[in-house]
Amino acid sequence: NDKIELKVWRCGKTQACGCRSRDEFELANNYLHDAIVAAARTPETAAVLKASAEALDKATQSGRDVELGKLTILGGWDCGFDRVSARLNMDKLIEYLKKQPEIESASRHGSAEGNAARFAQVNILVRKDCLPSCQGKEQGSVHVNYYASGKCVVTAVSSVQIGKEVAAKLTELLVAAFNDDDAEVREHYDPRARARRRR
Repeated sequence: NDKIELKVWRCGKTQACGCRSRDEFELANNYLHDAIVAAARTPETAAVLKASAEALDKATQSGRDVELGKLTILGGWDCGFDRVSARLNMDKLIEYLKKQPEIESASRHGSAEGNAARFAQVNILVRKDCLPSCQGKEQGSVHVNYYASGKCVVTAVSSVQIGKEVAAKLTELLVAAFNDDDAEVREHYDPRARARRRR
C-alpha cells in the first residue's frame, strides 16, 4: 500500500493514515502545508484560508511551521466469517458486547439499509485494563471499528504491541459471540449473492 491519507480539521490539526515511519509522516504533512499555502496564494482558491490579511500574509510568506504531535498506529485484521458463509448481526453483537467486562461501549454507526449497509460498523471501545501493555501508560480505552464483513480497524494506539493485544482480545470476544447459540449473533451470509447483484 503506497497511499497515505490525511484528515484535516478546521483548526489546522491533521491525522495521517498509512505512514510507515516518522519521516513519511513529516513529509506528508509538509506536502499538505505547501498545498494549502499554494491555494491561499491563488485568487481562485484564496478562500481556503480564513484569516485577517496580516495573518494570511504571515502564513503564506513564512516558511513551514509544521509541528508533529503524537504518532499513533492504525491497523486492521479480518475475522474471516465470510469464508464460512456467515456474518454477525450488528444489533445482536452490540447487545452481546455490552455485557462483556472488557468492553467499555459498543454502538452502531451507519445505515442498516440499502447499499450503505455494507459500510455500517460497530464502534467498540476496549478497556485498557484488559491490555497488559497499556498498564501504567497514558493510553486510554482503544477504539475499534467492526464491519459486517468481519473486518476490524483499530485506531490510535501508541505501539504495535498494544495493537496486537487489542486484536487478540477482540477477536476472542467476536469468535465467542459467533459460537454462542443463545446470543443468536451468528447469521447465514452468502457472499456470492452480493456478486450476483453486482452483475
